[in-house]
Order: sequence, then C-alpha cells, then structure tokens
Amino acid sequence: TTSRFPAAVLMSSAAALFATPTRSVYAATKSAQLSLFRSVAIEAQAHQEAAPAASGKRRANVRFLAVCPGTISSSFRHSAVDLDASTEMPQDLAWVKGEKLLSAASVAEKTIFAVDRYSHGTLTLPRFYAFATWIDKIFPGFIAKQARKKYAY
Repeated sequence: TTSRFPAAVLMSSAAALFATPTRSVYAATKSAQLSLFRSVAIEAQAHQEAAPAASGKRRANVRFLAVCPGTISSSFRHSAVDLDASTEMPQDLAWVKGEKLLSAASVAEKTIFAVDRYSHGTLTLPRFYAFATWIDKIFPGFIAKQARKKYAY
C-alpha cells in the first residue's frame, strides 16, 4: 500500500447486529459480511505482526472499521422495503410511524470522522445501538420484543 495509515471500511447495517423480523435474508447477508470482515481484520493483524518480508519492509498496519447504521432515509430504503400491496408505491413503515431516520450525509460524515481519527472495530449509528447490542446478549427477549414492535410483526 502507498498509504502511511491504510484503512478498510465496511458499510454494513445494524441488521448485522440484531435479529429483524421480515428482513431475515437481509440480516443474514449483513451478518455474514460483517463476520467475514472481522475475520479478515484478525488475519491482517497477524500478518502485520509477523516478521518482515525478505525485503526487510514491515507489512502495513491496516485498520478495519465496520460501520453499522440503523435505518437511513434513502430512495433505496423506500423502494426496497415495506411494499404496500394496495398501492403501486412502497410504503416505508418507519416513515409512517415517525421513526427518526439517519441521513446518508450524517452517516458519511461520521464515517469519515472515524477514519480520520484512526478508529477501528465497529461503529454503530445511532450510538445507543452499541448499548443495545449488550442488552441483546443479556436479555435477548427484550430486544426481540422491541424488534417485533418496530417492524409491526
């Protein structure tokens, strides 16, 4: 690499962190993606810590940052989720219920800020989702109930 401080950034989803009813395939692919990314990060770290190559140059210390945002207000979300069969247009339940959505610009800004600050690991947006992942480990029934409520399932 030519960068002095290389970074690999994965734009994932909060769906990789929580079980989500009616979005099981999406959640499964995002979870698999995140797991692969984390595994590659571990392998890259091991390679970086290994003895220098024959050239004497050490391998780059690549930082891996996975960004897991919640619902983003975008045309992708609007066209891909919650199709209302009674109309021709998709009906996004998050918008109807007045859920606070993230903007694509704010997610991009926070991602760039994290990379500029040499962050690594997982960045959850909004930040309270990080706390919710711990609650999910301790009280999975509570998070499942909240997911059913959010997705009206």
